[in-house]
Amino acid sequence: MSAFRNVAQSWHQEALSHALTRLSIPQGYELKNTSSVMQDNDAVWVFRYEKSSGENNGLGGEHFSFTVTQVGFKILGVMWMNQDFAEGGPLPTEAQTRKVVQKFLQQVEPGLFESVEHRWIRPKEFTLASDGKKITLAGMRYKFHIPAENKRGWVVVAPGGEVIAFEQDMLWNDGRISEKWLHDDWVASGAQNAR
Repeated sequence: MSAFRNVAQSWHQEALSHALTRLSIPQGYELKNTSSVMQDNDAVWVFRYEKSSGENNGLGGEHFSFTVTQVGFKILGVMWMNQDFAEGGPLPTEAQTRKVVQKFLQQVEPGLFESVEHRWIRPKEFTLASDGKKITLAGMRYKFHIPAENKRGWVVVAPGGEVIAFEQDMLWNDGRISEKWLHDDWVASGAQNAR
């Protein structure tokens, strides 16, 4: 059993190392959990970072998490829930949003921005818990279509220009079909067990 554990650890460490060449972990966060899950019938790692202080940790709290395919190490999504974003000021304009999205996608997956069809830019809200209270985080959501694979994706940019959410390769049929491993409310609801 320990030999299997060592292989699995080496396997996810390689995926994590690759992801960290493209993503920057926010200061004050540390790796709390690594999970192996299935997303759209593909094996995926979920890496969850939480505040090293222990403050506001756990499902529904603050975290920086991302999903990476176990084959090819493709970053499928990133979620950064931080209560500081609730105090961020005005939302970015459409032009500012597009500029941040282009730079972010170039870093995460070069060539992706140029290969997608832009759909729309609209405000998007998320909720997290802090000290027993619900806090709303807002950003501008840049939604795109990946025509070669008929899949969807988006990037959400918070006030100040930080990317707080990114997902790609999402299956869509009158709504999202793909699992929501980065969304605490979905994970907490046990929705994945109903599939």
